[in-house]
Amino acid sequence: HVNYIKRIVGLPNETVRIQAGDVYARRSDTDAYEILRKADPDKQHALQILVCDDQHAPRRLLAAGWPERWGPMREQHAADSIAGWVDDPSGWTAERGQRSYELAADQATDFRWLRYRHFIPSQDDWRAAGSRILDAAQAHPRLITDFCRYNAYTIGAPMREDYGVYWVGDLTLECNIVVTDFAPDGELVLELVEGQRWYRCRIHPADGRAVLTVVDLTFDREAEEEQALAEAISPVQGKGRWSVAFANVDDRLCLWVDDELVDFGSGAEFRSPYPNPPEQRDLTPVGIAARGVSLSIDSLRILRDIYYRADTLDEQTLSPINELGGSTVDEEELGRRLESPESWGSFYYERQAQRGRSTTFTLGDNEFLMLGDNSPRSKDGRLFEVERRVSRGDLRYHRFAVPRTALIGKAFYIYWPHGIPFMNNGQGYVLSYHKNTRGERTAYPKYRVPFYPQVGRMRRIR
Repeated sequence: HVNYIKRIVGLPNETVRIQAGDVYARRSDTDAYEILRKADPDKQHALQILVCDDQHAPRRLLAAGWPERWGPMREQHAADSIAGWVDDPSGWTAERGQRSYELAADQATDFRWLRYRHFIPSQDDWRAAGSRILDAAQAHPRLITDFCRYNAYTIGAPMREDYGVYWVGDLTLECNIVVTDFAPDGELVLELVEGQRWYRCRIHPADGRAVLTVVDLTFDREAEEEQALAEAISPVQGKGRWSVAFANVDDRLCLWVDDELVDFGSGAEFRSPYPNPPEQRDLTPVGIAARGVSLSIDSLRILRDIYYRADTLDEQTLSPINELGGSTVDEEELGRRLESPESWGSFYYERQAQRGRSTTFTLGDNEFLMLGDNSPRSKDGRLFEVERRVSRGDLRYHRFAVPRTALIGKAFYIYWPHGIPFMNNGQGYVLSYHKNTRGERTAYPKYRVPFYPQVGRMRRIR
């Protein structure tokens, strides 16, 4: 017997749909599918996966000429623009040593933008950084994907899964904001882009008013008009320093100030369109703008939602089927299109249409659907290769389901995190290595000694 810790997403007699990384469920054939989200946004926030932490910038790459991910920008459709954005030397001032960004109120009579570009270095870039100057013009932003660094490693050339191939549009922005001065109509804007929709939170330091809005290009691509969704009073009032997080996750917008959730009510929830393919602006999907406000920003972090891949096994042959119909060649082609959002979207949704656009699982009595949070690497009930139809009286369980009798408890405590090796320059000494599916030794160590436990990570799971 092998014990697994997985997340329950499907309950008995539900039909579960996995579509574009999100999970939906309905209780009966007459019910509409509803997105499955955490009722408590704080728990959803705790599940986010790190994409970029500006406090830990790749200094060796940057010293060799690699472009910064965050930079002052203005809209201008030029040949060298990124999704219609070019550098703005008269806007925000970047203090690269401190990893902070400043803007004076007199510089911000119009909105001045600080934007994130998702530049991803290759293994060749890392190797070359120590010996030559990199050509920044050769670096191109790409879509944020479902890359998960847990169990990701490289043997010679980068493995296909290392960078992820599936676009993730559900993002969270975190930062510290210090307001030193503001005009009566001064305003701060946080923006998260997801395909044909741009979600914004407009904060007014004069009175703390925060307004959630959306620019929806689904029906009219030329009308970049904002629609108000919800309004609330935030703690960002007057001068001061605040920790802020703005999230677009599972069809819900959330704003936290100093770890306290601002209550926008039901207006912060919505139903996003399908399909909603990525566009050029998704190459620079996160932005911060200000007008009539003197402020500085630091500790910038971008996180993403968990992306659940719609993988399964063929019920007859038990061969794997991925989101694109089973072809690893198609996944590789999808990965090559990440620098061109329109091309990526066209290829992805074409393959989705051929497959049936989503994967559904109908559960019976006493059956549960379990998913692994690290879809590129971990297996869950859908992907166990063994034939698992188990007779229990008159019941005959679905292969993809986990029967109630197999649930032995709820994980509540992390009692033994991975040990930290020491000696040998902090690498320890390798006792054995992981093996691939062919039984061959990989370059990924399995056991290293000596090591000490990470006591600080031993904690109760919420």
